[in-house]
Amino acid sequence: MKKCLAVFLILTLAQAGVALAQQASSAKVEELRKRVEKLEDYTEKLESGLNDFSKNLVSNLDQQLQGVRSNAVVVNPLSRKVSKIESNTGTFLLAVSRMDKIDGGYRLFLQIGNPNAATYGDVKFRVFWGSQFNAVSATMTYDKWRQTLKGSEFVYSGALEAGVWTDIAVDLKPAEYSQLQYIECEMEVNTVKLQKARPLEADTSSR
Repeated sequence: MKKCLAVFLILTLAQAGVALAQQASSAKVEELRKRVEKLEDYTEKLESGLNDFSKNLVSNLDQQLQGVRSNAVVVNPLSRKVSKIESNTGTFLLAVSRMDKIDGGYRLFLQIGNPNAATYGDVKFRVFWGSQFNAVSATMTYDKWRQTLKGSEFVYSGALEAGVWTDIAVDLKPAEYSQLQYIECEMEVNTVKLQKARPLEADTSSR
């Protein structure tokens, strides 16, 4: 009888030990599973963050290259801010006075300031407009976005007098208001008039 009881106790303890071991093993497995899930989540977020960083880096590089390639100035028709605009002959000032709706598009009224001593003529304006560039787009690169912009060239036959603001109107058409999220302007000057030099006065002082 005692022998049977001892065997029973041994079996009971063995079963209890196995159960505890199984519980400990299950807890360990669950802990490892949670750690793996956290690691996978961290890896996904890290990959997404690196992708966003890469896109922003490429976008910034594209914008910097665009600034090197062109003297274009981005204008805001709702702002009266004065900006510098570089031309082939020097620096001018540019501001938007207003924008009016016309048949098939919009008329942009520009003010060009000539801070120089010369008078300029035969001025060309190249204006491009379209949607805003989405820097985080996975499909629209900067070059592809540039190809979506509409553009036109305007010639101003008048003169940009020295030290004077000159009003110039350019028509953006065809265009809907939703297509004018982005507007840029370039400027080229073909004639320059300077004052004639004063004749040298003869030296009449005695030697």
